[in-house]
Amino acid sequence: VATPEKKYEHWPANREDGWYDLYENTHIAIAELALENADVDFYIKVKWDNTWISSIIKLLGQNGLSSDDMKNLHIVSDVDPNDLILNSDIVCGFASTVLLEAAIANKCVVMPLFDEAARAESRETIFFSDRLEIFDIAHSKDELKDIIVNRLNGYVPDNEIVKKRISSFEEYVSSCDANATDKYVNNISEVIMSQ
Repeated sequence: VATPEKKYEHWPANREDGWYDLYENTHIAIAELALENADVDFYIKVKWDNTWISSIIKLLGQNGLSSDDMKNLHIVSDVDPNDLILNSDIVCGFASTVLLEAAIANKCVVMPLFDEAARAESRETIFFSDRLEIFDIAHSKDELKDIIVNRLNGYVPDNEIVKKRISSFEEYVSSCDANATDKYVNNISEVIMSQ
């Protein structure tokens, strides 16, 4: 079992050393949703094309799912994530600032917290674990599917959640003010001048 001292990896060689089951079950859930909802487009956006796309396709095949049979399931690496966010109703993700980017775009944001992510010893390694209230949290593969199906009917975050989402984005990513670049330039200039 991975410990907090060990870095959690995506699909590690040893399935005991990372987010293996979480990634498998999350991707299978999305494929199952695509199969069950042919009128809805589902995108799996990977960070790197190297082996991730082929790993997902292989995983689906091992579970009786073929991406060829689901014209509404798109496994991509070269699509602008901002375009995907803005054109999506729901964003599901884990360990990525994309969650916060989707949150400030007022999208339904679902974070899977099951399998390895549910273990107490992994809590401190989970990004934004101190801000879970700004996301919809799925505690199982079935709950993940249920949340997504229910949120397909529409989602509007309440004002308090919107405030917390903006605060979280500003803490972890960047200022939402139009003058963010000016602030960075001023901060960098101050550091240079103090040298």
